Amino acid sequence: MAEKRIQKVFYYSNKIAKSIIEGLLDDEAEVTNRSTSYLIEQHILRDFLPENETVSKWIQMMYAKDDKDKPVSDLQDTMIAVFSYMAAGVDNKSKNEGGKPLVDFAYKNKCLYQHQSKHYDKSELPYYHSQLGYVIERIEMMQKGIIDETLEEAERKAKLDFDIRELKRIHEEDEITDDSLSFVYMMILDNWDMLFNWTYTYRLLTGMARIQTWEDSAETRMNLVRLLNDFAKKY
Repeated sequence: MAEKRIQKVFYYSNKIAKSIIEGLLDDEAEVTNRSTSYLIEQHILRDFLPENETVSKWIQMMYAKDDKDKPVSDLQDTMIAVFSYMAAGVDNKSKNEGGKPLVDFAYKNKCLYQHQSKHYDKSELPYYHSQLGYVIERIEMMQKGIIDETLEEAERKAKLDFDIRELKRIHEEDEITDDSLSFVYMMILDNWDMLFNWTYTYRLLTGMARIQTWEDSAETRMNLVRLLNDFAKKY
């Protein structure tokens, strides 16, 4: 079957912009022996997609469609891929240390679009609970290492004591609730100095990404595109 030609009308904002853009494209087309439509396509893609191939694929996942114009993946698939990648470090470490803005995005998305418990796949629960158990153990170990000689250290230790009790309660629950997912996100962000460079943090986040319902709007997608491009520049 011949490939269907897709056309989109392009309007210039003014005559000056038209003459500049067409002049640049004509020169580049002559030098590269490419069509102007191909060059426009490549310039647009380069503006949205980073050079980093992995991050570029994450962004493309939110927009890719099949031959029938149906999405083949979405924002949720992108976030699962991001957190799975970050979990794939060596020696139980994360892939790199730059994931906090993406965790914050996931948490804010969670608060924006509340998850309904009846919608999630309950087969995901065992993995989520197992990774949450590892995180609880790590926080308990780190709490024991805090010497509460100062008021700040004493307050941190008391806060961790509360977090541990609440996490253990959540760990024993048979259902996932909006409040429990939100609490786990807040706990991770509040204790980022303990959890940021650890594979099990991102394994837990991967499980959470599979469970929660995601707000998948133009605004949230573009926010994630921006964050992923920033991530690609730094890491």
